[in-house]
Amino acid sequence: MGLFFVSNFSKLIQRSLNQISISDINYIVRRLIVNHAKTKFTYGMTNIDNASVYLNLTFELSGKTWTKEFSTKQNDSGVKDANMTSVVEYAWDQIALDVAREVAKHL
Repeated sequence: MGLFFVSNFSKLIQRSLNQISISDINYIVRRLIVNHAKTKFTYGMTNIDNASVYLNLTFELSGKTWTKEFSTKQNDSGVKDANMTSVVEYAWDQIALDVAREVAKHL
């Protein structure tokens, strides 16, 4: 399951960046380097109850380089229409939005 979230993470970031109206992100962001990514969760009776996500990224943007950590904790009470993995997916969605905000701050 972890590979699914890591493989889709760049898509989530791209979708989040598109929402903040950046027209040519490939020109602006040269590289996002994943230094460390971790997902922890607890499994309840029928689905994942709680998830915590951690991401350490190095950004290379417009000639600047910096490293930043992102983390979030989610539970199933904040996720509408929860299925088995919704809590973990929602946690990674939140991280993707935080990454997009970080890029936007440095434009």
